[in-house]
Amino acid sequence: MLIVDLMRTVAASVPAHVGRDHMDLVVRQYMATYRSADVDARAALLADEVRFEDPVGNLVGTSKDSAVAFFRATLDLGFSMDLRPVRVITVGNDALAITKLSLRRDDRDAADLDLLIRFVFDADGLITAVQTFFDESCITDAATASDTQSRVIGRG
Repeated sequence: MLIVDLMRTVAASVPAHVGRDHMDLVVRQYMATYRSADVDARAALLADEVRFEDPVGNLVGTSKDSAVAFFRATLDLGFSMDLRPVRVITVGNDALAITKLSLRRDDRDAADLDLLIRFVFDADGLITAVQTFFDESCITDAATASDTQSRVIGRG
């Protein structure tokens, strides 16, 4: 048996009550709700009991209602977000999304972040946990990055 076949067998042998295609679709739908600022559509993807950490270790919600309150409070502060999945990896009932985040606040402040976001799914295919991973090395000042890029390519 080739190592590739062995690793595929190992990955496929993890028990799951939710299919990979479903998890991939839900993760992408979840991320699209940030671009459209559609909190209700995002809430529809969550189980009633959901643990939401952003970043990991900073518990911002333990239920759908508290997660929705966090989402709305973020919008009320003037934040807009565009989450773009680079890759979604699934195993068992978990999905890990390698993600690019463009974070803006009232068109005056901007940052780009590289994120890892872990999603856990229940038997109904709803999200029961979200954990967002990032540290200081994942954050770029978008204004500074744009200025630097403009100078490098001769537009600044």
